[in-house]
Amino acid sequence: MKQTVLYMRMSTDKQESSIESQREILIPFAKRNNMEIIHEYADSGISGRTAAKRPQFLQMIDDSADGAFDTVLIYDSSRFARNLKESLVYKSILRDNGVTLVSATEPTLDDEASLLLDAIQGAANELYSIRQSKQARRGGTHAAQQGRHQGRAPFGYCKHIGNPKLTVDEERAKVVKYVFDEYLKGASYWRIAKDLDAMGIRTERGYLFNTSFIKKMLQNVSYIGYTHYTPVKANKNEVIITKATHESIIDDDIFSQVQAKLESDKIGRVKHERPQETYSHWLVGIVKCKHCGANLMYNSGNAKRHPFFRCARYCQAICPVSNHVTASRLEGMLIGYLKDISEGVSIAKNIQVVQIQVIGSEKSVITENLRKLTVKKERAKQGYLNGIIELDESRIILADCDNQISELTKKLEAIESPKTDYVKLQKTLTTLCSTLLNPDFDKDEKQTAVKQVIQKVLIDRKSNLIEVFFYQ
Repeated sequence: MKQTVLYMRMSTDKQESSIESQREILIPFAKRNNMEIIHEYADSGISGRTAAKRPQFLQMIDDSADGAFDTVLIYDSSRFARNLKESLVYKSILRDNGVTLVSATEPTLDDEASLLLDAIQGAANELYSIRQSKQARRGGTHAAQQGRHQGRAPFGYCKHIGNPKLTVDEERAKVVKYVFDEYLKGASYWRIAKDLDAMGIRTERGYLFNTSFIKKMLQNVSYIGYTHYTPVKANKNEVIITKATHESIIDDDIFSQVQAKLESDKIGRVKHERPQETYSHWLVGIVKCKHCGANLMYNSGNAKRHPFFRCARYCQAICPVSNHVTASRLEGMLIGYLKDISEGVSIAKNIQVVQIQVIGSEKSVITENLRKLTVKKERAKQGYLNGIIELDESRIILADCDNQISELTKKLEAIESPKTDYVKLQKTLTTLCSTLLNPDFDKDEKQTAVKQVIQKVLIDRKSNLIEVFFYQ
């Protein structure tokens, strides 16, 4: 009796071949053909275009190498794969592992004929899948253009079966308004998420809120009565945004203010940086080790020891220099150094000012125009070489392109390396020192003020304060 496993799959599109209906065909077929079913693999609600998204399928392929079964029984070849390349690859793996693939609804041929049939069936299945995908995109695009929301209802809305129009969930709508209001007041994603969790509020799936969820909420145009749809998920630039049929939860002005703040907050933000509310001191994340460049870790000390900073990598036995300095001494050194700079122009001109790399719309336009001019120059050269245009015409085009490239390059350099206004910097540092010396400001407010001006402070164990780098 053949040791057999079943593999069943039902994709996300509506179809008659459900997992249960496949099982009803496969089990009687196995009995008639002297097959003992020892295990079942099933991927429900998953497309057959790629194997990477089918965990049970991949598990079955891995298990085939163990020799526990010699036959895989499927409903038809489309359940196995709808990608010709993957179909041939995985069938080959099964064959190398001594496992036979049997379809309950398609004929089993000899090896030579089966190779040809595999290719034909695989191509047909892939073509069918591509057509289904195109039809789904056309349907989704049409629905989006009509203002109908696609997919799961956003937090704050409900979506009922048979009615594509979103309806406002009044209780959750209050939470949405709370998120927007708190963000405009200055709260971080992390702070908002923690506050919602503390209030016992959960997402529509019952999960805890996180920073990613909060950020997506703040960017979601559904809350101002619009719908958005991306026909091709891989191309995020082709997004359809249209006025929707559902009611808005957030006012347009508030939403616009939030988007402006989101853009502003990008400046100077380090990817994967911890929220400042989680820091125990306002200098954490700013002070670096002069030797290795790692953050200086803050230790709150104890009854016998004052709070201090020390290289994080030294604590891991990676950096040989501890750069140990007490928190009070570091605070005093930094504020004193900033005051000296703010009061003396000659000192200010000796400091290093670092420009934050801001990829704004102007820079993007210039970069794209430079690319186009480079392509245009190459075409002009090829046009002359191929006899399409005359030498004089080619020279005129090249000279014009070079002039434009020179002008755009100057503009790009001005954006990336602007001249430092030291008088303005001194005024900024004077205000910063006042903030840092004010006992009414907490660590979060001090850290925010510091991060708006200072990029990093480098510390050396021997001479302690060595360099301070400033934002432009």
